[in-house]
Amino acid sequence: MAVDQLLVSLVLAPAAGAVACHILVDLLPPKAAVLGFTAAAGLFAMAGTLSLFVFGMPAVAGIAGILDEPVTAASWPAASLPRWLSWTCLLLGAVAVLSALATGRSQHGSVHAARREASALPGGTEIVVLPDGRADAFALPGLPGRIVVTEGMLTAVGAGRQQALFAHERAHLTGRHHLFAFAARLAAAALPTLRPMVTLVDYAIERWADEQAAEDVGDRHSVAHVVGTAALAATAQAAGATEDVSDVPGRPAPGRGGHGPLLPGRRRAARPAKLRAGAPGRGPRPGPVPRRIAALLAAPQRRKRLMLVALPAALAAASCGVAVEALMDLPYRRVFDVGDS
Repeated sequence: MAVDQLLVSLVLAPAAGAVACHILVDLLPPKAAVLGFTAAAGLFAMAGTLSLFVFGMPAVAGIAGILDEPVTAASWPAASLPRWLSWTCLLLGAVAVLSALATGRSQHGSVHAARREASALPGGTEIVVLPDGRADAFALPGLPGRIVVTEGMLTAVGAGRQQALFAHERAHLTGRHHLFAFAARLAAAALPTLRPMVTLVDYAIERWADEQAAEDVGDRHSVAHVVGTAALAATAQAAGATEDVSDVPGRPAPGRGGHGPLLPGRRRAARPAKLRAGAPGRGPRPGPVPRRIAALLAAPQRRKRLMLVALPAALAAASCGVAVEALMDLPYRRVFDVGDS
């Protein structure tokens, strides 16, 4: 039973939650998807980490002398684990905590670097235009946040659709979207089974910004045009992505507080600090950008379908329940007796 609980908490429930979110991501309103998926990922990560430490307790108990007397699986199911598996759980729990702390530190540093970059940009307006022919646009969280766009992007989208571009990036700032991306990455750092959830949350964040921009400008077709233009420009520029971002006027070079376009294997932790309008990536299914465009060209959802969030929520609750059940099985009375003796 103990091994079954461990598998449910670490593998089965998170994997089922990721599959459920994969199915629901285009059925739910994007804001509800972001909130629900992020909360579910956090609960899965906490439950999995707690389970690792609970099932690692027999190893600790053996060192403390708590298990000098035989303990049956009925009185403490975790004690029936092989000692090597208990030590493995304890080690994996420590790795999960350290990984989450390292990711949190890196993400926190990237956000603060983005805020320093935002405050260092020229001018005091919300929108900063860089004299760069490449098409690029992103939001830098800060107090206040800044929207950075290149002249190449303004030319690519055309004068009539620039407000849609600004509205999309402004939606990232007002919605504090980098915090949700931050939380999803923390959960995946603690429990690698949740890595697919990071992609799902990122995709839902972009859909949230799309819908908010469409509502603000009152023109869904303009936002769809901006998303497609940005994606095509990013694809065309991918071959030349090896150019050093220090050549871009007005943007600090990486390593000095900058957040230039991320190259493969280079400063990936800074990604949440920069939320792009249409950067193509790996979606939950092939073609995330075409699906975003199709959603914008279609009529807004009339049925909210908010109850669908209950599925990943129920799976996350089940994972937490398994972890709490294992926690309650710990022989607290025996531990206290040893402490008093």
